[in-house]
Amino acid sequence: MDASPRVIRVWCIFIVVSLCTLLGVGPAHSGKRDRKVNPVELAGMLMSDGHYDRAQVVLDGVDVEMLDDEDVPVFRMLQGLTFLYVKSFEKALEYFNLSVEAGQKDTLIYVYVSQSHFGLKQYEQAVEAFEKSGHAGRSVAEMYFLWSSALYELGRIDESWDALEEGEKAFPKKSEFLRQKFLMMVRLGFYQSALELGRRYVGSGQKNLTDYLALASALTQAGQSDGAREILEQAALAYPNEEAIWLHLSHNYLKDDANYPAADLMQRAAYLSPEHLLKAAEIFRKAGFHEKAIFLNAQVTDQAEKLRQRISLLLDKGRFEEISLLHARANRLGLLKEDNVAYAVAYAHFQRARYSRAKALLAGIQDARIFQKAVEIRKAIEVRMEEEKRK
Repeated sequence: MDASPRVIRVWCIFIVVSLCTLLGVGPAHSGKRDRKVNPVELAGMLMSDGHYDRAQVVLDGVDVEMLDDEDVPVFRMLQGLTFLYVKSFEKALEYFNLSVEAGQKDTLIYVYVSQSHFGLKQYEQAVEAFEKSGHAGRSVAEMYFLWSSALYELGRIDESWDALEEGEKAFPKKSEFLRQKFLMMVRLGFYQSALELGRRYVGSGQKNLTDYLALASALTQAGQSDGAREILEQAALAYPNEEAIWLHLSHNYLKDDANYPAADLMQRAAYLSPEHLLKAAEIFRKAGFHEKAIFLNAQVTDQAEKLRQRISLLLDKGRFEEISLLHARANRLGLLKEDNVAYAVAYAHFQRARYSRAKALLAGIQDARIFQKAVEIRKAIEVRMEEEKRK
């Protein structure tokens, strides 16, 4: 499940505003600054404006013994909120419990208690507190996600699903419930059901780039390449300038050995981020479009990587003279210390009958995988040199 930290943040803000209403005061920017407020009210107003650090300072300066009895439960709740805001769950829980002990009657307190237990991975207690919160816990959609996640962690899968169903009925316009259902189906391995939910979610109109990629990834894992491609193509229409979309689409086609469309899509990613030029050139090479690969290779800025690939591309096409002419540049870049590059240049020299240069490069090869091929080339050189002597 996807119980994100934003659940806690949303509820902190929501409940503080409710508390300000409970206290009979408005937010700090409401124009009622001329009214003298007690510290508890001031802390509530500061929190409603998002100033949790300043509210903490105000609350730290309060002598609880000097508060009216009716202010103590709210004071303790606000203390707990400041700790919940910074995810200090144990401390938050301590103050929420003190609020209950002081006579807190508002069931909003159990929303906080539920979040604190969830943050501590005390899922059974989180569920119990949520159920105590009654209408308060069911009046905001995010708490359904927390409730469902806690049930899931307890292995109560059917109840977890039912919690999402209940939430979706309560908030029919909130497509996040579809997303949470989708994630549950993926986590459980029910990929076909996930596919159907994913299509519904994409059609809901409430999604972002991360959602598209998550959906596509899940469908790919399910072996549904076409479905994943469908999602990614819709994402490309919505986010044409996001390289991640083109990268995922390219990899999708590569999985099906569709090299040309994969190469074209990787090139689009390279337009947005040139670091992908090398990969695009390599895929065009695999697709058999060597001239296109050479064209893209020419745009690579990393000179060493560029030359490695250029030599390989030229070798594929038997363009040995061009490779021979790259000898000096490869030497300047230190690439001739790499056995595979040294062998490729040596082979080009051999094909152009520059035997002494070829032999010099072959003599330094140590890699066992290449060494035997180097031996064969040296033998071939000796044969050719003998033949030339006889002429």
